[in-house]
Amino acid sequence: MTTGQSSGDRIEIINGLKDCDEVIYQGNTYLSEGDTVFPTKWGDNGPDEQPKAPAMENDSGDAKRMPGMGR
Repeated sequence: MTTGQSSGDRIEIINGLKDCDEVIYQGNTYLSEGDTVFPTKWGDNGPDEQPKAPAMENDSGDAKRMPGMGR
């Protein structure tokens, strides 16, 4: 992707986007390069619904298996 002019809170995309690509244009204040994101519908006051986090590999949903949570 090639960016062009920037006005601080807006960046021009010169090329590199395809018709099917999605662009984050709201709610990106705390994102960093490489963060995982999920498509979410937004309303006037933020996301209509929080997306569910993906299950981690070998996730049984048992918090006792988390590092530092052993007995």
